[in-house]
Order: sequence, then structure tokens, then C-alpha cells
Amino acid sequence: MPKTLFIDGVRFNLWVPENEEKQFHPIIKEHSREIFGNDAVYLDIPLRLKSEAGLGAEPDGFAINPMRIELYVVEVELSKHDPYKHINDQLTRFINSLENTSTKNSVVDALFDGINDNKNYRDYFEEKVKENLHKWLSNLLKKPPIIVVIIEEKIPLVLEACKTLMRSYDTRILEFQTYRREDAPTVHAHLFEPLQVGGGEYGKGGGVRKPVSEHNQSWEKKLAWVDSNEEKLCKTLRIE
Repeated sequence: MPKTLFIDGVRFNLWVPENEEKQFHPIIKEHSREIFGNDAVYLDIPLRLKSEAGLGAEPDGFAINPMRIELYVVEVELSKHDPYKHINDQLTRFINSLENTSTKNSVVDALFDGINDNKNYRDYFEEKVKENLHKWLSNLLKKPPIIVVIIEEKIPLVLEACKTLMRSYDTRILEFQTYRREDAPTVHAHLFEPLQVGGGEYGKGGGVRKPVSEHNQSWEKKLAWVDSNEEKLCKTLRIE
């Protein structure tokens, strides 16, 4: 049965995107800071790579956290697609392609250009990275990236298809669900578990935020701060 969410007596019905690129990708990009943390920058740059065997791979996006020195390779999928073909094969090909020096350099160049093409991103990285950015990105690619699969429903087949990835790489599978308000379909509520809660100074619109209060500095501190009813909700709910 379709899921329903009640918020203060208002009904929100589960909405499943039909078109991955036109409907699901924009939502993930819009809420990338809620997913990856305020310190992270999300880049949905087109980057098609080929392994030495000539097999192609094109992740849906990248997130970079300069404070944690982490790179996330992001695959946004719908559960109706074949997870072996769209997730396992795609990401395995990409990771394997990074073993090729020229391919790795292409990734570094693409990330560098993606940051420099956006003034807010450029200013942010100039503040946080105290060395040549291109060199810093090259060093970042020397360690395996974190794989993040974002899907609207974490069905058993998805978990099965990701087993090989999870054995070999740091892989996170994140279920991201969207609910529409029954009497106002343009009002959404998103239910998901973030990879990072709170964090740093990088704010909405690329500006600088005030320091985060102590109770927002970690998921555990946030739960300890809220009342008992809210504490039972171990996932993040965002209404827009």
C-alpha cells in the first residue's frame, strides 16, 4: 500500500518520481547540503570516463567535503531500474577507471573546472584549502572515494546488487523519499537519513554561515537535545 505521512493533522502521500533525470536528480541537487552536510559542495558535472578496456562510466555527481577531506561519487537511481546494470556495473567501471593515471587526471581537471566555474564554490575552496586546489584535488584522488547510492526505495534487489561494491569500497546506500501534501501537491516533505548532520560554515547560496550551535554538531547531540517524541524519529524530515 502507498505510504502516508501525517504532520500536525495534514496528510502527505508518498510520491515516486517517474523520470530519474528530470524529477529525481534536481531534488537531490537541491538538498545536497542536507544530505552531505553544510561543508560539502555538490557538483553534477557531466564526466564520462573509459577504463583501459574501453568500458564507459558516468556517475551522476560528486560531493567534496574539504573539511573532512572526502570525495563522494554519487549515483542517483530509481528502484524500477536494473540495479546490477545501473548501479553495480556503472560504479565498478568508474572506480576501476581511476586506476588509469590519465583517467584520474581527467577527473581532477573536471572537478577543478566545476569549482572554478562557480564563484561561490571558488571562494569557499580558496578559504578552506590552504594550497593549490588542483594539487589538493590530485591528492584527494589518491585515496578511494566514498560511493553514495541515492534511491527512492531501498528494495532487497538493490542491497543484493550492491554487495560486491560494499565488500570492496566504502559504499553508502541512502533511501530518499518524497511526500506531497494532499491538498497542496507543490508542498513536499522529504524523508531520509543524512550522511552528515549539521557541520561547518558553508551555507545556502554559497555564503558563510554562523558557527553551528553545539546541539547541531552531531546526530547524537541533536537527539539528546530534542524532546522524547522527536527523538523517536531517527531520520531527517524536511518540508519545503
